[in-house]
Amino acid sequence: MILTEGLLAYLRKEEVEKLASDLHKYSNFTYWVSDISRPKALIKMKKYYGKYLEAANAMMHFAPENGTEFYKPLGWKCEDYRSAYEESRKINRKMMFDWIFRFYAMVIPPLYRKIMRDYDAGMVLLNRSDSL
Repeated sequence: MILTEGLLAYLRKEEVEKLASDLHKYSNFTYWVSDISRPKALIKMKKYYGKYLEAANAMMHFAPENGTEFYKPLGWKCEDYRSAYEESRKINRKMMFDWIFRFYAMVIPPLYRKIMRDYDAGMVLLNRSDSL
């Protein structure tokens, strides 16, 4: 099993593609766990933490537009995905602005679904696929 939680966001798309391809070459690597964010979520993270990341020379870059589908042509398929927001609610460790999301969910469900889709971030379990 490969664990890259907290790493890929700091790589560029080309670097993640190379890593995924390189890891796929080794058949003993069956599962891969990582975090993944949507582009709008990355923009928000940069807005809130950007000055700290820049000061540490650790800017975030990777947030694939197509989410977990990004990994398919590289030989990895999504086995499971867990939204960080949903999981935080399950364990009663609510995220920043939770009240806004709950408000949208009650008052404007279609807007809530769009926000959750556009700003989603979470953990993905990838399974090595032999079809390339």
